[in-house]
Amino acid sequence: RSSRRPSRRSKRLQSCRMSGEEAKSPSKALNFEDANRFSTRDEDEAAARGADIPVVFDLPEGKEEATFSLGHTVDMLKFHLVRVKGFEYGSLTFKLDGSVMIDPLSLADFPSIASARSARIQVEVAGA
Repeated sequence: RSSRRPSRRSKRLQSCRMSGEEAKSPSKALNFEDANRFSTRDEDEAAARGADIPVVFDLPEGKEEATFSLGHTVDMLKFHLVRVKGFEYGSLTFKLDGSVMIDPLSLADFPSIASARSARIQVEVAGA
């Protein structure tokens, strides 16, 4: 039988283990600091995305309405129409006030959208 002292690794593992009571009630194992840290992270992510704004897509055959965040990119809006309407991604061209909206830009990059907190986007579909 060895009388060696526990290694640092085994001490760390032991300190990470929950007691039997904590394992039975996981909610007791989390403290309020953990909960606040997670809610702060969610709030930070929401702030980075920006405010939610209504977007109206003027399509050749009608309109589509959806809500996006100012941080969403033109690319994401196109993928929304691909998913909802079944368009081919490469066939879509978005225009705002007659100017083409390029994919890497976010809605916040367009001053008229950022100030109005809404958007009406003309959608051209190649081959339609």
